[in-house]
Order: sequence, then structure tokens, then C-alpha cells
Amino acid sequence: MFIVLNTAGLTLIPTSVIAMRQAVAIKQGLVGFNAADIFLPTLLATGGSFLAGLLAVAWVQRLNLFRPAVLAALAVAALGLGALLAWLRHAPPGQVGQLTALAGSGFILSLITVFLVCGAVRRVNVYDAFIDGAKEGFGVAVQIIPYLVAILVAIGLFRASGCMDIVMHGLTAGFAWLGLDTEFVPALPVGLMKILSGAARAALWWM
Repeated sequence: MFIVLNTAGLTLIPTSVIAMRQAVAIKQGLVGFNAADIFLPTLLATGGSFLAGLLAVAWVQRLNLFRPAVLAALAVAALGLGALLAWLRHAPPGQVGQLTALAGSGFILSLITVFLVCGAVRRVNVYDAFIDGAKEGFGVAVQIIPYLVAILVAIGLFRASGCMDIVMHGLTAGFAWLGLDTEFVPALPVGLMKILSGAARAALWWM
């Protein structure tokens, strides 16, 4: 269950993608560009994959999901995703980008505000807690460096040998034979690498 849900990758705030988009916008000299306008589409896509993975694992492992708390949580999540999808499908095209960017920025600001307010209510030094968490994160990053190097080398060798191109051409041909749109195929390596690590996804992205 943990591996599947981690691979599904429910993303509340896509900070890495927002940072990449903002960096590209700065390099291209775009004015008035809001990198957070992918907030709602990302939440919709990752929320759907999260629910699909949860239900698939529950069905395979015969987990009992017919509990009031679980059913209520699933119902709220499904209704929320359904309402968001319906709004995105029927909203005026000119307003979708603006409202999505506004919702993303508002959610990020609200989350930071709630974090600070909860820290004040519980009398927790938010800054010290943040620094302690950053220290632990740095320690974990140092420990996984050998694994990341191995993954990066393996990905580089796989691509340099031409195996990646062969796999991609095979997948494209297979999906085309099934009559499916093949525009999503170039994104498959990034999705498949997600189960390994975020660094592997970054390596595939920049390579």
C-alpha cells in the first residue's frame, strides 16, 4: 500500500514544478507569469491516481473499506475531485487559467498562514521547528547520496545505450496500434521512475 500510494504521488503543492516553471519564465523574460496556475490540474490528476491506487490495492489485498470513517473520507475525496473536474470542463476558457492560478496561490498562502497560526496556538517556535526539520532532511539527503548516484548512473547508461529510445518507440507503436493518443508516452519514463526517487525523475527530466 505504501509503495503504491507513494507512486501515485498525491501532490498538494507542486513546489518543484512551480520552481521550474518560474525559472523558465524568468529566462524567457515572461511578464505576469504565474507558475502556480498548475495547482488545480496537478491536484486533480494526482488525486485521481491516489484514489485509483488505493482502491486497486484494497481490492487485491481484500482490505475492508466498508467502514464509516473510510467511506466518508473516500466520498469527500471523490466528490471534491468530481466537482473540480466538472468546474474545469465547464468554466469559460479565458477564466480557467486566472482562477486556477488564484486558487493555487491562495492555497499556498492559506497553508502557510495555518501553519503559523497553529504554531502560535500550540506555543511552538515555528522557526526552530522548521530548522530542526531542515536539519533532519539534510541528514537524510546525505545518507541517500550513494543510492542517488547509482540511480543517475544507471539512467545515464540506459539512455546512452539507446535502450530508452527502443522502449519508447515500442510503447508508441503499441499505443498507436490500440488507437490511443500517444502524446503521453514521453512522460512515461518520468512516471515509472517515481517509485525510485525524486532525483531519478529530475535526471530523466533534464537528460
